Amino acid sequence: MKKILFLILLLSSANLFAQDFGGDKVGLINFIKRMYSINPFDGIKLMQNDDAKNYLICVISIKNDSNKTENILFTIADAKARAKASQYLNGSNTSIELILITNEDKTSSSVSSVQTTEILKESSAGFINGIELLTNFVTPNKADRVFIYYKEIKP
Repeated sequence: MKKILFLILLLSSANLFAQDFGGDKVGLINFIKRMYSINPFDGIKLMQNDDAKNYLICVISIKNDSNKTENILFTIADAKARAKASQYLNGSNTSIELILITNEDKTSSSVSSVQTTEILKESSAGFINGIELLTNFVTPNKADRVFIYYKEIKP
């Protein structure tokens, strides 16, 4: 009898806390999916939730290809997400090269045509840790697969 009374007293006076794996992420997933369905985007966005936590959101869209396995799609999406996050957080170096090609007529020594080629190069270096896959889904027209990554940013 004493054991039962002690157990009831112990349970009624203790504060019980349970862990919720991913419960705080569900609201974020639903919000980003709604935002994406209204206005599809690709790249980095910064968001803040109701608890004043700041998140870096990276959305990657990859064409659905039956020749690529899911493992390959996830690897490509992970590499692209890390690259975009690195470009955003660490900056990038951009260079533009303009090449002019002219064809000259030998008899009249006049320029007959000019062709231009513009080459844009962007490079970024940095280390991104802590970015993780939040969710992925296939677009309604089944043409693309969208991967959503996130990272909590400390102020």
